[in-house]
Amino acid sequence: MPKSTNSNQKKRPTGVTVLAVLYILFALLLLGGGGVLLSARSYLGTQVGSVIGTFGGVLGGVLIVAALIMFVISYGFLKGNEWSWWVAIIFLVLGLISEVASLFTGQIGAGIIGIIISAIIIYYLTRPNVKKWFK
Repeated sequence: MPKSTNSNQKKRPTGVTVLAVLYILFALLLLGGGGVLLSARSYLGTQVGSVIGTFGGVLGGVLIVAALIMFVISYGFLKGNEWSWWVAIIFLVLGLISEVASLFTGQIGAGIIGIIISAIIIYYLTRPNVKKWFK
């Protein structure tokens, strides 16, 4: 017996799926990096100094929180939740501002690449057919 299809169901744009998968992969990298920093903080503290150990622990915690946020955004992308679109846009704009600022700190190559990537993703997410998925 064939499955019944709902004609009112929205079809997820392929690019949204790709972005969700990329967010998941990047979140896994952040999670791993955060875990390594948290694991190494006591070593860093005894070998280099307590300030460095504390900084490593804080940075590890920040990376883990960022990873969790990216996992949540990915879930929202796959489900078409409007809040995930807004959260992604906010973080992309903040990242764009950060990348522009990095141009003034001598990180020109990385800054330009970050600006281009953020701009492309913002452009894609604001296309009418993509925004429709998140409504």
